[in-house]
Amino acid sequence: EIYAASEDPIPGVSGAALAEAVRARGHRDVTFVPERPRLAEAARARVKNGDLELTLGAGDITSAGPELLSLLERA
Repeated sequence: EIYAASEDPIPGVSGAALAEAVRARGHRDVTFVPERPRLAEAARARVKNGDLELTLGAGDITSAGPELLSLLERA
């Protein structure tokens, strides 16, 4: 979901709405994961050898990359 960074939410703006807007503009492979703690596991199910995983944002999104790496190292 979108991290508010101490700002009031904007009506109609959400992670799901952003994913749908990207999909509507032609990107065929969009997945919205609303719970940040589930992000690494969801990414693990999709990444392949040689992929580059990039996370951008604020809040605890910085945890997603190391969590994904840990899951991949155990596989």
